[in-house]
Amino acid sequence: MADPLKSVIDKILVEKKGLVISKLHSIQEGILNQLETLTQLEGFDAYTIPEGLSIGAGDSSKDNPIDHIHKFTKEISSAVNQLGLINNLLDGLSHYCQRSSLFLLRDDKLVGWKGKGFSASGGSIDDEEIKKVFFSLSADTIFKKVLNSKESYYGAPNSQSDDHLIYSRFGGDLPSNVFVLPFFVKGKPQAVIYTDIFQSGSIQRKEIEILATVGEMSLDLLPLKQKIMAKVKTQEFVEDPHEQTK
Repeated sequence: MADPLKSVIDKILVEKKGLVISKLHSIQEGILNQLETLTQLEGFDAYTIPEGLSIGAGDSSKDNPIDHIHKFTKEISSAVNQLGLINNLLDGLSHYCQRSSLFLLRDDKLVGWKGKGFSASGGSIDDEEIKKVFFSLSADTIFKKVLNSKESYYGAPNSQSDDHLIYSRFGGDLPSNVFVLPFFVKGKPQAVIYTDIFQSGSIQRKEIEILATVGEMSLDLLPLKQKIMAKVKTQEFVEDPHEQTK
């Protein structure tokens, strides 16, 4: 009796297993179909500013600050890889300060990714040379402080005892003000954004904070976006009648 009973139980288990796998496939397919709708992201940043609220409304000869924010936000959020996203972020930030750069957290140090505006500033290193700059987290710099506190800093340079290391590696010139922000990836500070200004002009902090937040959100969503795009591209290739007849 043991063998026939075992055979019946095994058969039932196989049938149930098949039903579960079939159900899982159905659920997975439904999720993927819903995710594909996220590929239509161009509508996310499309909006109309009421005429009465537009800054400089009625004077087309003046630049509208909202237009600039919209442009940079769209460029950052539409990036398809990490390199393009950070480059677009720095391009946007440079509109609201004189120099900007991003340093990535790597083990016990911060490593430069790229700079913007350094090449145009006399006495500075070149934008690309930022990649050669790094700072140990054992040094008491403003970079270490914003990472630990998870809060931004705006004010005069040399607020920390080892901040002189920053400006000496940037070329020696001392800016009038700096704005330094922690950059969060999946809720944790994984990089630092540095911006500064010299005697003329001022750092537009709110605009920089907006672009930094868009950059953080876009970077968090980038892996999902890449998976969706890859699946859509594959499906388009399979379903393309021209490809099938070649």
